[in-house]
Amino acid sequence: MGSVRKAAQAGEHARGLGCFQTLVAPTPEDLRWAGICLLHLNRLPEAALRLQQALNLGEQAAAVHLASLHFQQGHAALGLTLLDHVNPAKLPSADAALWYRERARLLWAQGETRDTLLALAMQAWTLAAEAPVDVQVSVATLVGHLHGHFDEHVPAVAYLTFAAEHGHQDRQGYTWVARAASLLVLGRLNKAEQALAHVRGVAAERLRDKHHAQLLWARGDLEGVKRACRVLLPTVQGQPRTELRLRLTLLNAAIQDGDDALARVQIGRVRHLVKSPYDRALLDHRAGLWAALNGETAGVVCLRAAEETFASGGHLRDLVRVRLALAEVDQAARGSYLERAAESATALPTAPFLDPEWRLLPQVHAHLLALDPEHFERRALLQLRAPSRLSLRTLGQVALEVDGERVGFRLGSV
Repeated sequence: MGSVRKAAQAGEHARGLGCFQTLVAPTPEDLRWAGICLLHLNRLPEAALRLQQALNLGEQAAAVHLASLHFQQGHAALGLTLLDHVNPAKLPSADAALWYRERARLLWAQGETRDTLLALAMQAWTLAAEAPVDVQVSVATLVGHLHGHFDEHVPAVAYLTFAAEHGHQDRQGYTWVARAASLLVLGRLNKAEQALAHVRGVAAERLRDKHHAQLLWARGDLEGVKRACRVLLPTVQGQPRTELRLRLTLLNAAIQDGDDALARVQIGRVRHLVKSPYDRALLDHRAGLWAALNGETAGVVCLRAAEETFASGGHLRDLVRVRLALAEVDQAARGSYLERAAESATALPTAPFLDPEWRLLPQVHAHLLALDPEHFERRALLQLRAPSRLSLRTLGQVALEVDGERVGFRLGSV
């Protein structure tokens, strides 16, 4: 095994790059692993150069990492074109696992359906069984991300816990960030804050700070949200997905504050950051709510477009929120939208965390509070939490979990 590869697989990317720079005649494999080191060091132009050189010399697996680079830069179609020219059946199992993982990520960015994405991710997981642990961690992180994206946060936390426990220190930051994201959606804010505190590494810290801004929003700290976003936005240029999420968080604060100028700036910028139908629906939801609250009929049109996208894509938590927004701005149809929101909420495996939404939807919140406590819509939408779920995890090591959290036992003799 080459010294560059050995260092990269140990998570020592600066050392791996140093080894590469001492080579007089690097092989295609050396070029590939140097590119991987440069990717982890966030030196993207150099990474692209080395990976392309490796690919040109016949190192087919380099295409997987080059596709990952295109994903980071928001060019999913270009990444998919690269993967289309590589037959995963001809790759070693570890590289084939990463091929399926990367294909799932790229198709996810283009709005592919849940079943297709999880089928690709689980094929990657099957292949990863014979791969080094760093590949298993990489695949488990994606599977956790996907489960979280599709509102399946209990399995998401299980896969992400595996990744956090087994990953190299430099990669653990990403898994802790993903774990925090699922905990935020579940409304477990203190646990999310604890997960974010584990994050280390420059690139992962940017993602951590994005989720910290979302944590501040969930807790109702509007000034904290604005301060955090002002600091973070200049650092995420060239990372459209991260910038989009930050600006939507800032837009939430602007809507609650009634800050028209701040809202307009965010909407104008986010329009140029949208890369998928799901991103468009996220924008239509918040921009539509802002417009409708300001008396613009086009706002309801945007909200209905978001509702259609979320419904067709199976994004139930987003669907609950957008139907609540429609209930807020369309009083004549409020009862119908609340009934549909409640039906979507009860279809979820865990109760939706809606506390931040009520600050944007005061009329709907007051309407629900005025209903009989046993009324269907009130029970579905204002319940504190669904009953806890007990799970036996056998992924990596056996553990008993409640709602994705490991339960410890103190056993003694009687």
